[in-house]
Amino acid sequence: MHNLYFLAEMFLFSLLLQPIVALSQAGNFGLIDTTGQVVIPFEYTSLSHPFDNRVVAYKDGLTGVFDTQGTLIIPFDTPHISSFDQSMAIYSIGQECGYIDTIGTIKVPVAYDRCNPFLDSLAWVGKNTDKGLRYGVVNNQGQLVIPCVYEQAGSHLYMNGLFKVSQQNKYGLIDRKGNPITPIKYSEIGTFSEGLLRVRENGLFGFIDSTGAEVIACQFQRAGYFNHGLVYTRNQQEEVYRNRQLEPVIDITGWNLLTGFSKNGLAQFKENELIGFRNRAGDVVIEPQYDVVSILENGRSRVVKNGYNGVIDANKDVVIPIVYHSINSDSDGIIIARKGDHYGALDTVGKVVIPFTFEYIERFRNGQTYSLAKNNGTYGVINKQGETLISFSYKNVPDLRFPHGLCPFEKEGKMGYLNLQGDVVIPFEYLTARAFSDSGVAVCKKAD
Repeated sequence: MHNLYFLAEMFLFSLLLQPIVALSQAGNFGLIDTTGQVVIPFEYTSLSHPFDNRVVAYKDGLTGVFDTQGTLIIPFDTPHISSFDQSMAIYSIGQECGYIDTIGTIKVPVAYDRCNPFLDSLAWVGKNTDKGLRYGVVNNQGQLVIPCVYEQAGSHLYMNGLFKVSQQNKYGLIDRKGNPITPIKYSEIGTFSEGLLRVRENGLFGFIDSTGAEVIACQFQRAGYFNHGLVYTRNQQEEVYRNRQLEPVIDITGWNLLTGFSKNGLAQFKENELIGFRNRAGDVVIEPQYDVVSILENGRSRVVKNGYNGVIDANKDVVIPIVYHSINSDSDGIIIARKGDHYGALDTVGKVVIPFTFEYIERFRNGQTYSLAKNNGTYGVINKQGETLISFSYKNVPDLRFPHGLCPFEKEGKMGYLNLQGDVVIPFEYLTARAFSDSGVAVCKKAD
């Protein structure tokens, strides 16, 4: 549950970025804008990532909150306030916690022993009871809409507003109002696949739908997830792919499959420690010959044979010879590879498009036409033809992105900001710095 909330907070952070960056200077933290002007003075022990145009600052054992223009919104009179998310922040006094909004109004009083971030206007909170810590749900108006009776903070299943909850080490489903959807009787509840949720009861797997109805009774010792209308099932030694009516479609008993069937109807199998491919009829299409097969993009796969790497296409034909020491990524039609001690890049048919002369090349990400490379122990930036865009003069580039046209680079122990033409826009005068974005970035560690 905590991981789900953390991922959700990171996702929201990526959507809510503003033109402010957190920096460390002379052992304290502050904020600058994209011109290098100071927005929040460099006098705080720590600063949070800006969320909802709010920055939580920590100084002398107390927290306060600024907006991203540097105005103090909430004074320094609370020991702890978390980062804002969905216009709410957790605040703590002693061992108890509650929630405030972006102007400091108390929305949920300090009355709980655990508080999780809000997600879809609801937050899981915990309260100590004579049975131990128990969890319930508050809304953003401070109302306890689900009582604190569950052993764990519920997991949001992202389908019809359902939560997975637990009592006495068993799991069940409730809706956003706390109404039961299933009894709390399952030893395991998985995730939805093609509208069905895998569950386990008395050691056997089955499937329910989003109303809690048992569509497939718990009867299999093992079961996968539905994919293209079929699901893997196993009882004793019998392994069968079945449809939703449980009719056997493909009996794979004894096939030694490692994966499910891909869109082109092929699946990996293993024999004598080597990997090959079968079709849905069980015929061996490619004899076992590979040590490793891993999925890349667009139906291609990286294969390893006798310690060397190559690439096969969706039909399992070799499209890049198996002669490379590593193949690291397949992005935007560029495949980064290593031959000996040097990195280069290939296109999807194996033509060398970046020569094998670099100590390292990072993948081309998210449609970017540039990437980070390393030569002679220093970093620079190259394009998809291997041409130098920014000279190889820098010790570190923690995050190669140019939001607002700027990216932090490190040189001689200090950090500054360059544009994609390699011009220094903000001088090298900071101990740490992170990338500019719409609402801010992670705060760097305090320097010694």
